[in-house]
Amino acid sequence: MIWTDDNKYLFDLNGYIVIKNYFDQKKISRMSSTLKYLETLNEYPYPVTHGKPRTQEELYLSNIAEYDSDYKSIICDPGILEVIDKTTMGYYRFNHSYSISHWAGGSTHLHMGGYPIHPKATYQVKNGDIFSSLTKAVIPLDNHNVEDGCFCVVPGSHKANFDNRYNLGNPSDHPAIQSLPAQPGDLIIFTEALQHGGLNNISNNARRTAYYCYSVGSMPDWGSLHLHCSQDLYKSEDDLLRETVRLKIG
Repeated sequence: MIWTDDNKYLFDLNGYIVIKNYFDQKKISRMSSTLKYLETLNEYPYPVTHGKPRTQEELYLSNIAEYDSDYKSIICDPGILEVIDKTTMGYYRFNHSYSISHWAGGSTHLHMGGYPIHPKATYQVKNGDIFSSLTKAVIPLDNHNVEDGCFCVVPGSHKANFDNRYNLGNPSDHPAIQSLPAQPGDLIIFTEALQHGGLNNISNNARRTAYYCYSVGSMPDWGSLHLHCSQDLYKSEDDLLRETVRLKIG
């Protein structure tokens, strides 16, 4: 059980929660080895594809959840779905997934935040109920120390009501940036409305991360960066998987 009263409070206060040692280490090790293998390829089995052109600093792969059974099993992970259920009032679907491999010099600029309002990523609380229209699970696979360019956030920014001059800038320039160093097996869940990014990788290590993204049930596949769910997921024989992915329009 992840969604305790304490974690509910912290999620609303900060915009994220961290669950230490959540995943089985053997599974995470296999997922890391798989991503290392994919880094050696130029083409990938459908629907995995480049979300962005590959550079010396970064490899962004869209739809990583459909690569193999280890990655696919995360879609319906019970702990993740528990949090998603509680932050969407039960009205959610799995929307997309991707992985990022960052090498020296790689980083992710700050983006999102409570203002200006993003039509796909909003956050509100009413009568004790949290509603996050897009919520993500961050799964560290390798090297998530500060010098590796770990995930970072501006706590509380999902509720901001002021324009943010640091948006789309270097995370290190923000006076309230908080780094979230983590180990393989840890789990970070945050509302996409939170301002977040990735610090500059100044180590000689490859930072590897998988991201699983859940939206309000009526939101179609993200679409940009070639992010989508294949028909194999929509037509899966697994009832829970099919229901988790299903677009809920009625």
